[in-house]
Amino acid sequence: MRIDCIVCTSELVEEWIGVLIEGDKDQQSFLREEMEGFNSYDGLCQFEISILYQCIVGGDIDYTRCVAELHAEINPDEGPWIMALNATVVGALAVADINRGIVNAWTAAANRFAPERSSYHEQCMTLAVAEGLAGLCRKAVEGEMDLYICYYE
Repeated sequence: MRIDCIVCTSELVEEWIGVLIEGDKDQQSFLREEMEGFNSYDGLCQFEISILYQCIVGGDIDYTRCVAELHAEINPDEGPWIMALNATVVGALAVADINRGIVNAWTAAANRFAPERSSYHEQCMTLAVAEGLAGLCRKAVEGEMDLYICYYE
């Protein structure tokens, strides 16, 4: 699984959806250049971002909580699926003090949910990944844009 995290306007994400449907790789590259932020992450989905958000705000982890809403699906069976990250989550990540403690809390929470995947958890949410996600959120807040997740299985 992989996600592309995209900081852009709603108009630009609609263009992005159109070129994904068409399969136009050249236009996808062009649109990436137009976006305020674009990062790809292997092994992540909105579930991992939800746990990160909950580790930042504190309290008990709700493993059923979703932090993104489905915006569009290119193919219902194969994806990709475009989700809009909740503005509250974007705002919290934008101002979060991302540090090793947050990443360790994320790893512990993910391991409680799926202990059989502990080695995977330590690899997918690194300090650099958490900082990258927070940086995209800052760009979204500063530019008064949205953060979208394009999820591929």
